[in-house]
Amino acid sequence: MNSVENNDQWQPCPSGTLAEVAQQVSHRRRQVAKRRLGLVVLSICLLVIGFGFWQSNAQTISCSSAYAMLDDYIHERLDAEQVRAVKRHLASCEKCRRAYESMQQRAAFGGLSRIWQVLGILSSSATSDRLQS
Repeated sequence: MNSVENNDQWQPCPSGTLAEVAQQVSHRRRQVAKRRLGLVVLSICLLVIGFGFWQSNAQTISCSSAYAMLDDYIHERLDAEQVRAVKRHLASCEKCRRAYESMQQRAAFGGLSRIWQVLGILSSSATSDRLQS
């Protein structure tokens, strides 16, 4: 039992040992704090980037803007960004999607009626009556 008691007693440290241990602990704490700060900054950056990406995909054009572009959309006269904007809007707006389908049918019939006129199958008055309905 005496040997156990002797091991539990404090031993003197060489000069500077405690100061060196304190420096090491302080250095480790600074490293941990830097890592945590880095993770926080990275998380914030990812959130900002993700939010920006979500915003750019979530933004859509108004119904009046989409309707104004439908004819050009049908006849492929829009640039790529406008096409994406109209597609996004049509995907989320039933009213504009119905207007698009109606305009698309009229455009298809208009093209066919011009061919029929040339071939003499349909008169020009019948064509105009069909396009107005």
